[in-house]
Amino acid sequence: MVKIWCTEIFEDRPYDPNFPIDRDLGFHWSRYLFDYQPIPSLPLSFNISEYIREFDYFEGDLIPVVSEKLKNILTNQIPDLVDFYPVKIFDRGREIEIKKFFLIKIKNEIECFDWERSNYEIRTLKNGIKRISAIRNLVLIEEKIKDKVIFKISEVNYFLVGVREDLCQKILDAGVKGIKFKDPSQVLR
Repeated sequence: MVKIWCTEIFEDRPYDPNFPIDRDLGFHWSRYLFDYQPIPSLPLSFNISEYIREFDYFEGDLIPVVSEKLKNILTNQIPDLVDFYPVKIFDRGREIEIKKFFLIKIKNEIECFDWERSNYEIRTLKNGIKRISAIRNLVLIEEKIKDKVIFKISEVNYFLVGVREDLCQKILDAGVKGIKFKDPSQVLR
């Protein structure tokens, strides 16, 4: 069974934005992570809210960021399926060096979005490409994902990742904070 990787940070707190300090560079990194554009030559820095330090996963402008703890779990379990890139984290202009953080790229991308049974909205980008902009009910094509441990849903151009239940459990058993796994039908994005 597959679950969807989700953030749990804003469920019990008011939304407080975490964002790349250089938004243009953040845009280039997101293009690399989600659209296979060339990798940017400069590392990315994020400005975060103080309480984010305690978490092992957060998103800054939809860019996925993981702690060294979560990076080590994933590297140990699925080394060939993920890449990581160091980022600098700042809180009120001061760099946080207590914990190391990384961008995560899921290398395994699968066309598994069930266009017939999912409930979604599409928007057309300036370049004419159509993208899914909102999902109200996510249905995946089981035959395409049945043997996959982790994968990015290729029809979506943001971090929407399926994770097999055994890997979900290993992550949760390790005490990782800021992440939860939902049934695909429960995902609203």
